[in-house]
Amino acid sequence: MPVTLAAYALTTVERVKEQGSGIRDTDPSQDAQIAFLVNAASQQMMQYANREFKSILVGSQPRTFRLQRKNDGVSAFIDFGQWDAQTVTSVTAETQPTGGSNVLDATILQYQAVPVEQWEGVYTGVVVYSPTGSWGVPYAAGIQHTASVTGTWGYPSVPADVEDLCVEQVKEWLLTGYQVTSPLGIPGESDPQVAGPRHQLAWSVQQGLNRHKKLLVA
Repeated sequence: MPVTLAAYALTTVERVKEQGSGIRDTDPSQDAQIAFLVNAASQQMMQYANREFKSILVGSQPRTFRLQRKNDGVSAFIDFGQWDAQTVTSVTAETQPTGGSNVLDATILQYQAVPVEQWEGVYTGVVVYSPTGSWGVPYAAGIQHTASVTGTWGYPSVPADVEDLCVEQVKEWLLTGYQVTSPLGIPGESDPQVAGPRHQLAWSVQQGLNRHKKLLVA
């Protein structure tokens, strides 16, 4: 089965080949390996940073999150966790069967996407003002409140430094796991691989991602 770039791929096969990979842009012999490594690097990088640099969701889509109610009975917070949103177009609080599915109104500030500065073009959560009476026995026993947030997910575009890091990571994996060394010229000897694949993020890539890294709220 041919390998293709995933929807969440942070770079392209062509970009890897043009950035010192040693593979000519007209040589398709390792395109499948490169695509496989781009997919692997992209997934690991987003997991490491807890950021959705590129979403698999297209257009405006709903996602369900934990609604973290506060003891004042009127306020709450929705943490997007590893996800990011370009836009937030609607919020429905208390979406469990006994919750009442309260559609919030942004025009009277029943919710506000944060950070309001929208650094790097994304929101990471929603502050909620929504008085509710759904505090029954299940919630007292530890059942979680939930909310549905509809919006456009992922970054508007992959940050340039993140794409650069992805390219460099793929090149490292490619050169240490798939490329071959030059032959020694001894009859009967084959070209050995440099080393086996090591699908772990390089320390330098992790350091580069640290400036984007988001801490998850428990």
